[in-house]
Amino acid sequence: MTRSKRRSDSPMMPEDGSRKAVHAYWIHQKVNNASSVTGYFILPSCICSNCGNYVTSERDRCPKCRAVMDAVPKK
Repeated sequence: MTRSKRRSDSPMMPEDGSRKAVHAYWIHQKVNNASSVTGYFILPSCICSNCGNYVTSERDRCPKCRAVMDAVPKK
């Protein structure tokens, strides 16, 4: 009989079972448009700054890497 692998058995997990939260931000894509007041439109789709995952709308966490989306974008 084999023992199932638990999350705490992972080599990436600390011994006490805690996880360090990864903080990231959404990168919004812009499209140039001369009819707009600003000269561009911001699309509703965005990219995770941590893993590069593309999503169709913002969420509290990235569905791929589970990063918390509360970081301030770098300028």
